[in-house]
Amino acid sequence: MTQNDWSTSLAAAIAEQVRRLRKERGMSAQQLADACTDLGLPITRSAVANLESQRRPTVSVAELLIFARALDTPPILLLIPLGQQETVKLAPEVTAATWDAVQWFAGLGPTSGETAVRLFLRHDRFVREYTFSARKAASAHAMHEGTADENLRAAHAATAQAADRAATIAEEIITEVRDDIRSRGLTPPPLPPELAHLA
Repeated sequence: MTQNDWSTSLAAAIAEQVRRLRKERGMSAQQLADACTDLGLPITRSAVANLESQRRPTVSVAELLIFARALDTPPILLLIPLGQQETVKLAPEVTAATWDAVQWFAGLGPTSGETAVRLFLRHDRFVREYTFSARKAASAHAMHEGTADENLRAAHAATAQAADRAATIAEEIITEVRDDIRSRGLTPPPLPPELAHLA
């Protein structure tokens, strides 16, 4: 496959996804064009029609993003038809399983290493873990204080202790991940108010 053939087939695949999603959402080509224009990128009805009929052999990155926004779908699903094809062409001579292609594109593939995407996902995971554990601990502490039954008090105390420990571990991991992010010259994501002391 030549570079031009691959480029044209890539645009055709995007066009097919745009057409499919537009129809699923009950939108006309004009409504999609209007939605794109309302989002800040003027696109005409004829541009949508030409793309969908594959008379237009290219799609810009800006158009890909605005179509995704207008169709309320992740841009990657316009580019890679997950669940609809077994394989996709990532380059003229590179074919990959569709799920592998999505992971590669998102920086999550098995050969991607410790990418910035993985670090930010890990950060997000442990912020959520901290929030869950801190709430569980607060609830268990309150239940411990609010009951006179010694067996229940002991159970609530054990739950609170385990949740406090989980929250502490999550804080430690968040700190490590934020340090790793900074060591790569990147800015860590914002923290919720209850973790502001880790900033």
